[in-house]
Amino acid sequence: MPLQEAEARILGASHAQLGAYLLGLWGLPAALVEAVAFHHAPDRVAQSQFGALEAVAIAESLCGTDDAEIFHGRSVPVYGVGVEYLKSVNAPFDWPEATRRVEASCRSLEAS
Repeated sequence: MPLQEAEARILGASHAQLGAYLLGLWGLPAALVEAVAFHHAPDRVAQSQFGALEAVAIAESLCGTDDAEIFHGRSVPVYGVGVEYLKSVNAPFDWPEATRRVEASCRSLEAS
């Protein structure tokens, strides 16, 4: 089960929802609040340009896992965004190349 789903079941809200709520209370810009709130589901927000939400979602996707390592299980990369999403928001890079580089870097770290 993804971490945010477990959080919602146990706490009643995920870290994304709680973080966005706090950022909103603190008066941070709406784009930042939105980026935190929807970083696990960026396609739920209609966007046509690359911005804070897309940057955070892409970073999460490139570095994200199935959260199994929290419970001492095997961690597996989970990519929440893909080529079509990146095209739809005019992302400024090549997704297949980015994922290839991240995976190579992870293999290198595991080998050391």
